[in-house]
Amino acid sequence: MLKVFTAALAIVFMAGNLFQLNAQELPMGQEPASPIEVSDDELEEFVDVAIGTLEIQQQTEMQYPGIIQEAGLSIELFQEISQAEQMGGTLDDLDVSESDLEAFDAAIDDIQQLNEEAQEQVIAHVESEDMELDRYEEIAMALQQDQELMEKVQSMLMQSEGMQQQQQQQPQQQAPPQEY
Repeated sequence: MLKVFTAALAIVFMAGNLFQLNAQELPMGQEPASPIEVSDDELEEFVDVAIGTLEIQQQTEMQYPGIIQEAGLSIELFQEISQAEQMGGTLDDLDVSESDLEAFDAAIDDIQQLNEEAQEQVIAHVESEDMELDRYEEIAMALQQDQELMEKVQSMLMQSEGMQQQQQQQPQQQAPPQEY
């Protein structure tokens, strides 16, 4: 169950990340847009497409450690520098050299390039599955705002995962040998 919930959240997060959707802030007192209508068939199609996009994202993320290490940094040092920058702190408190910072910048550039390539792959995947990219993004955004829709996606993921497990557990049945 946790795996399904994590997959559903990853789909939403990844869709927002890869497409760099900019959720605009609503003026005070303005209500968010009303929920969109999504048929069960369309939601199943979305889940199938999203599973493929999630696989692309996972394959991309698996390359991050290699990029970081190729730049000459340990994963731990990369994370420390990244956290310091995200917190808006100074790097003076870290024991890093100028070459470490240059290596960090190079790794970030390479990761951003890889993410751009992954974004292109995701777009190609969505389009190859005959789903409109705008509709895919619209459903992904709706999942963030509509708990009922999110629960439907989780249920579909559980069913899909259950079917995959059943297929993996069933022994391959061989045809009996033919007698001549």
